[in-house]
Amino acid sequence: MDMITLNSLRLNYLEELRQIGMINASTQLEINARIKATCNAIERGLGIVKRGAEAVSSQEETR
Repeated sequence: MDMITLNSLRLNYLEELRQIGMINASTQLEINARIKATCNAIERGLGIVKRGAEAVSSQEETR
């Protein structure tokens, strides 16, 4: 499952919770912002790991 699909599922789930009265609009926005920030941090971390792996691979090739 890719990030676009996860994002869509998250938005739909939060909207459903708001519609049935489990959360209010303000809480929906707050939760959404926290999840988005977490996803962004994960993507940045994965990018760092990927670049590190590429650097190690490149060094091994030059040996």
